[in-house]
Amino acid sequence: MKRIIARIFFVFFLLVLSRPGVAYADNSCSVSVSPQIVRASSSSTLTFSVSNSSSVASHVQYRVVGPNSGNFTITSGSASGWTISLTSSTEIAFSGGSTGAGSTGTISVIVSAADTETNGESWEVLATSNEESGATEASCGLVSVGIFNQTASGSGLSLSAIGVRSSSTTEAKIEWTSSVAADSTLDYGTSDSYGSTKTDGTLATSHSFTLTGLTAATTYHYRVKSTDALGNQSQSGDGTFKTNSNTTYINVATPTPTPTPVPDREGPVIKIATNLTKPFSVAPEISGSATDRTGISSIEYSIDGGKNFTPVDDLSSPGKKSSAFSFTPGGLIDDDYALVIRGTDTLGNVSKSRETKFVFDRLPPQAGGSVLTLGSQVIEPVDDGTLILVSGLSYKLTLSSIGGATASEIRIKDHAAIPLTKNIENGLWSTALLFDNAGEYTLSVYSKDGAGNETTRDLMSLRVIPGGSVSASGVKNTPIQDAKVSVYVRDTETNQFSLWDAPSYGQSNPAKTDAAGQYHLSLPPGTYYLSLDATGYKTVLSEIFTLSNFSPVTTPFFLSPRMGIAIGPFVFAFPDFPGRPVPVLFNSSLSDAPNRSSIPSEKTLIGQEFPYFDFPLKESRVTSLSIRGKPMIVSLVNSWMPQTAGQLSVLESLAKKKELGVLVMIPQESASKVSLFGKRAAYSFPIVADPDGTLVEKLSIQSLPLNLFVDRKGVIRSVVSGVRNREQLLDMIIQ
Repeated sequence: MKRIIARIFFVFFLLVLSRPGVAYADNSCSVSVSPQIVRASSSSTLTFSVSNSSSVASHVQYRVVGPNSGNFTITSGSASGWTISLTSSTEIAFSGGSTGAGSTGTISVIVSAADTETNGESWEVLATSNEESGATEASCGLVSVGIFNQTASGSGLSLSAIGVRSSSTTEAKIEWTSSVAADSTLDYGTSDSYGSTKTDGTLATSHSFTLTGLTAATTYHYRVKSTDALGNQSQSGDGTFKTNSNTTYINVATPTPTPTPVPDREGPVIKIATNLTKPFSVAPEISGSATDRTGISSIEYSIDGGKNFTPVDDLSSPGKKSSAFSFTPGGLIDDDYALVIRGTDTLGNVSKSRETKFVFDRLPPQAGGSVLTLGSQVIEPVDDGTLILVSGLSYKLTLSSIGGATASEIRIKDHAAIPLTKNIENGLWSTALLFDNAGEYTLSVYSKDGAGNETTRDLMSLRVIPGGSVSASGVKNTPIQDAKVSVYVRDTETNQFSLWDAPSYGQSNPAKTDAAGQYHLSLPPGTYYLSLDATGYKTVLSEIFTLSNFSPVTTPFFLSPRMGIAIGPFVFAFPDFPGRPVPVLFNSSLSDAPNRSSIPSEKTLIGQEFPYFDFPLKESRVTSLSIRGKPMIVSLVNSWMPQTAGQLSVLESLAKKKELGVLVMIPQESASKVSLFGKRAAYSFPIVADPDGTLVEKLSIQSLPLNLFVDRKGVIRSVVSGVRNREQLLDMIIQ
């Protein structure tokens, strides 16, 4: 009978251990928290260190459960590599990460503390492990966090029972007690200047250090001090002890008396009253209050996460212990903002509110004019507005955007979306474009802002042409791999040829052929010749050629095998004398172009009236009626492209013709930025800002600059894209 009962108990015990939710002994863990006390009416970060003492299992989820007293409210959390879910105001979960066996994980919980002072309240951390038999959750233990109201209680930190509990010829143990949990610091030495220090950052009420390696029969001085979680500090006076193997005694040092009243070391407590959870279409008036024991000196705000601060517009009771404040942030553009309030009291103590996000959303996100570059070279569109690229080369696409886009991507039919990356400093979006296959492509740009608005618009048309080729002469369709195509350029001053500087244009020199025998090359204006080399083949030189525009090189080259004599295992090649130079061909057409562009050409604007506009300019306005009465060149540019300055210089020379007017517009840039840009060179023609990008859609802008010739009746007569010289712009007028 006893054996039967024992077996039943053993089976029951195993079943209990194997139930989901019951931790295995090998999955044990422990937890500590810092700080152990927080300031009332404040936002604080509690850092939980969870030790996984298992030898096999990993922690795959943590659940932090706070007290139900209402004194703590969990607002968010953070932990590198973990997904965070706020399930309630007293519970938060961390999942998707891993703390391996024998390791310690760190998770942070941001809490808002009530204005009530409390002793330590219990927080529990539960860990879920990935045991082979199924996930199990175990409690890592309870930790205590209290709330301290300095206004009601002063610093609350004092030291007592300070002294030497034992000593020998070479050792001594120093102990003391603090009234609240605090860290430990001991200064000691053979004089009251000390010279040696021991520290322990653990917050506790009992403190001790054991000193070793001391000199026998020597008098030592010591001083202890502790700092609590709120930064309050208390320090003893100078104490002494003498190393002696036969003496055990207590020598209590006199603590530094706590000043009365307790000194104020904390900045104001700040509360924001305005609800900032919904997007704003006009700049909001933000209000709140600040309280402090001694008085409010100033309140400032930041909308960039605390990098720059501006005084609030109104502080109702400066110098008083309680004051309301309000302000309306200026200069807002569509974007997500990080609000931080900073308060300073009359003693100079400073505090900051926790960061609060708000969204300003006046316009939907809108992508503007774009620029495509290969290294330092801007790719100009051809007459129909199409940009010609060479397959196998990596181009950079840059575009402006308004409307506070938080995400943006390039979309191409039958291709994966290409994410755009925002430059925080200038607000421009960019990405790399590389096409392996020839064809014609339509690029559209998708944008989404912080308010959830989404837009998609056609951006540009691209014609991607295949590169040139190198093949074996006389052998049909036999490509030569790893052939070298070297480019030599003529120096305009010395008239000598040297190796072309390809890296400045995002390319390599020499260019090597791929497995299909293709090379990928596009050259800026200049005079060149090419040299082609491949192992086992004769060198081929091209004719000297001159380019006036940035052009792709697509010439098919054919190499002949080098001749030689074989003697046994050795082959002796004849000298390589280059033959007659071969011509270089340029072809930007496609015999078979799938995905043909569907974007209307900017040429469709010809014959139409210039779209309506009305923009401020200094103390007047410029409207669509202003460009009537005489022929005008209207040029749309951006301020951030280096080539813009050269384009404006050309326009300045044309503006001197009295019978011709010039107007420059800069879309999607603020009036203040455009005004500063125009003052740099003091242009004689007006430069106006179109901050909302109203003309981007109306003119079907794909790339900038965009030059339009408008007759005296306001009708568009010709359109030219890209940076153009004086003669090209004059040709546009004559057409």
